[in-house]
Amino acid sequence: MKITTLATLFVIALVLAACQPATYIPPTATLTPEPPTFTPTYTPTFTPNPTSESTQVIVFHPEGVPTQERTGSCWSTSDVLNRVDAWRCSADNSIYDPCFSIPGNSQAVICDTSPLSDSTGFKLNLTESLPARGTVSPVKSAWAFELADGTNCIFMGGATATFEGKRVNYSCSDGWVILGELQEGQVWTARKVRLSSDLSSIEESVQVFIKIVWL
Repeated sequence: MKITTLATLFVIALVLAACQPATYIPPTATLTPEPPTFTPTYTPTFTPNPTSESTQVIVFHPEGVPTQERTGSCWSTSDVLNRVDAWRCSADNSIYDPCFSIPGNSQAVICDTSPLSDSTGFKLNLTESLPARGTVSPVKSAWAFELADGTNCIFMGGATATFEGKRVNYSCSDGWVILGELQEGQVWTARKVRLSSDLSSIEESVQVFIKIVWL
């Protein structure tokens, strides 16, 4: 009698267990990683204008004719200056750009002088006539300039680096460079950047004011 009762109770327990609702196990959530946030390696800033004066624009001309002379030739107008009297020349296996015409003398030019140098350069006696002048662009081409803080910068010829689609156009006396074109206005401005030691990236960037610009 006891055995039958225990068996009956066991069967009832199995039936009740089978009738219990299944335990719900929620699916594991899948997290979509967020795209990485780009953090620039430099912080753009703007240098306050220390003066309310307009930028002084000067068309550079060599002072007098140097006494030092060399022999060479010019094969095209200058790649640096958009001027009818500026040339790209060579002497002693070196390239000089720009060289400048001498008023009243088509057989020589003046090379290796600039508004940032105390040197008067040298007179290049030409072995052949100057090339025909092409069409000069009306766009002003700044050769050198002085910033409001006294830093000097000069155009870099040949191949240079490019960042953010803009060419490194000028090197400055403090080791920084100017990226892209100068911005003309009552006061000219430029974007000045400090490059990494391996010249692969921009580490700092400032907008600067120009005190004097030479064309």
